[in-house]
Amino acid sequence: MKTVTDINYNITIYLTISIIIASAYPVSLFSDELHHNKTISQPMVIEIFRERFKGGNQYALLDSSGTLTYLYRYEYVGMFRDGLALALMDRYVDPNWHYINTNGEIVLTIHMNTINNAWSFSQGYARIEVNDRYGYINTNGNFRIVPQYDDALDFSEGVAAVKIGETWGFIDTTFSFIIEPKYDGAKNFSGGIAAVAHAYKDWGYIDKNGNDVFNQRFYRADDFTEGYAVVEEDSYDSYGFIDKTGKYLATPQFRVARPFSDGMAAVQIIGKEPFGQTSWGFIDTTGKVAINPRFENALQIDSTLIETDIFPDPEFKNIDTQVGYMNNEGAIVISCQFEKVGSFSEGIAPVCVFDKWGYIDKRGKFVISPIYYVVKAHSFKNGIALLEASSYHYYINKSGDKIDFANLKPTP
Repeated sequence: MKTVTDINYNITIYLTISIIIASAYPVSLFSDELHHNKTISQPMVIEIFRERFKGGNQYALLDSSGTLTYLYRYEYVGMFRDGLALALMDRYVDPNWHYINTNGEIVLTIHMNTINNAWSFSQGYARIEVNDRYGYINTNGNFRIVPQYDDALDFSEGVAAVKIGETWGFIDTTFSFIIEPKYDGAKNFSGGIAAVAHAYKDWGYIDKNGNDVFNQRFYRADDFTEGYAVVEEDSYDSYGFIDKTGKYLATPQFRVARPFSDGMAAVQIIGKEPFGQTSWGFIDTTGKVAINPRFENALQIDSTLIETDIFPDPEFKNIDTQVGYMNNEGAIVISCQFEKVGSFSEGIAPVCVFDKWGYIDKRGKFVISPIYYVVKAHSFKNGIALLEASSYHYYINKSGDKIDFANLKPTP
């Protein structure tokens, strides 16, 4: 066991290689790379809900082979980043903050009498808040810089935004300022550019040298996605898109705008109000309307399918809006016949008809019949889908069979 102590903050960090007592039960789903350039089989963390009177929420790891590692001890498990996930037990039983590896082993325990919060790792460092001050630790449990900032963000592209007093600046992984604190607000770097507020509601973009990328200022500014960022020029919900030179791809004209995905962005058009409602459409990377606004809502699913809400026939205004799917050319490929729908994943999507959920394929054919009277059915991930009822939750497989995690027993 390796111990690192920082007397100023009454903090002791224990690094251990012991395996947690929490057991694994193989039931037979993600691979990623560690920050150390070492490839591992990185499991997806899923929350296993059991009937509330049987013990409440539990968590499990699901790896790429379909093996489930049941984590009985934790009340919260975060997503894996840099091969580690934040895990918390009952605070009355164990008030410490733990990080577990992809085998469910505790590899780092942080014992802090005055800790306010801890975050997941990002690019080798995790934020720690102590007595309303922020610092960073590395994956060995060592403080790279003791808590001293008034606020901080995660590292992105080797840089993190931190706040000193009332102003924000940027540090690198040597924890030296590469851009001195002088901004009223800051966001993470993305593609070498970060949005910063020069004053209240006066946002612009800078590079890693602190130079303005262009001179325009905005009421609001988002991160760049696929080369474009959503910006707002005033407080009247008028959004547009700019490229990385500050040139408008589409001038502010939309009531709502969503980031680009697979070359298209969903926008809500101002003034297009069939049947008394604003309508949604899509623009492409030329800034032109690719799919005419005629939907009550629209959400990009992938490069081939888009979830849409079609307005009801004006002769039947008492009929609820129905939902279906169209392709990226605006053609309806699965008719609007469902009350609710979810995203396609692993070739199928959850849909609701007559208050019951089932799953369809991309032809619109049911592969799992709509027999589940639940509040919501989630998309499949690695062969398993979560179904949420009003008082309990459970999982099903692609045969539609319920997976009874509640009956799993610890492995000796």
